[in-house]
Amino acid sequence: MKKLLLTCFLFLGGSGIFTSHLFSQGWVSQVSGVSSALHGVYFTDNNTGTVVGSGGTILRTTNGGTTWTNQVSGTSNNFDGIFFRTPSSATAVGSSGTIRQTTNSGTTWTSQSSGTTANLNEVFFTDATTGTIVGASGTILHTTNGGVNWIPQTSGTSNNLNAVFFTSATSGIAVGSGGVILRTTNGGSTWVSQSSGTSSNLNDVYFADANNGTSVGSSGLIIHTTNGGINWSTQTSGTSEALHGVHFTSSNKGTVVGDDGKILHTTSGGTTWTSQVSGTENALFAVFFSDEHTGTAVGASGKILRTTTGGVTCPVITVNPATLPSGTVFSSYSETITASGGVAPYSMKSFRDSNGCRHIYIHRDCDR
Repeated sequence: MKKLLLTCFLFLGGSGIFTSHLFSQGWVSQVSGVSSALHGVYFTDNNTGTVVGSGGTILRTTNGGTTWTNQVSGTSNNFDGIFFRTPSSATAVGSSGTIRQTTNSGTTWTSQSSGTTANLNEVFFTDATTGTIVGASGTILHTTNGGVNWIPQTSGTSNNLNAVFFTSATSGIAVGSGGVILRTTNGGSTWVSQSSGTSSNLNDVYFADANNGTSVGSSGLIIHTTNGGINWSTQTSGTSEALHGVHFTSSNKGTVVGDDGKILHTTSGGTTWTSQVSGTENALFAVFFSDEHTGTAVGASGKILRTTTGGVTCPVITVNPATLPSGTVFSSYSETITASGGVAPYSMKSFRDSNGCRHIYIHRDCDR
């Protein structure tokens, strides 16, 4: 609070109008309370999220990660993926055919029968009852009743399948080791191999819409499709680190995470990728954004990172609000500053710039 007032004095003296950023770090470390490797993350809104990881770890937050609470999973097997099919109902999958589900936001997790001992790597639901799981040795499982029954589908490959994504009830893509890409247009009744142009492992896949998709993998590999996964082309990542997770908030804006704390960001659909400062050398295995600016990345040794700026490190700025672009949306800011000597509190409002950096301005003569 004192720093805020001092900045006001230094920059503008008695002008009475002041603007400065509140949060300068793009990615901020959070306390997970565990040392387990964290492999999956899913948020149902900006505040409410769940993380899963090794040793049966399930963590939940309802305050944007300020605090994380352990949930009882009922297993010591590793979890690798999680998906919320409704705000309170989720499915988590992992090693040795492990499937756990909750219908009460994780207060209790119950076991479902997968019918396999293969490691299960990721799960995706297209609605509250229809879902697909992929895993080791070409395993694909499908449910139409929320997981009461999981039915094997024929993948046509013995390669490990690491990730799956559906753009509609019928159209989906699965990716895996050796550059394998499978595509379905009938909900998984048949899966057809697509040419990825690589023999490297593909670790994750995400589609921003029905046509534009991105897959990431070993040695900095990023490939992209603009026709729903029929054709794929390589993009320049600028890194040789293995990349493990990808999430897009629009067809242009996306984030990738990987080994040694690598975080890459694009605002051009992957035409160019730029590095962001993660502040860690831990491997990052998954990333999830609940809106354009608000995201969480998870990784080795219980590492959790949070951003409210799309990963951008906000610059220090000083602006007269009267010069801000037309249409700038202001919102109230919860803190108040009370001046010495019983003077009434300063009146403050906040806004976000195009990068998601939050700024405030104060209506009062700063050097009074």
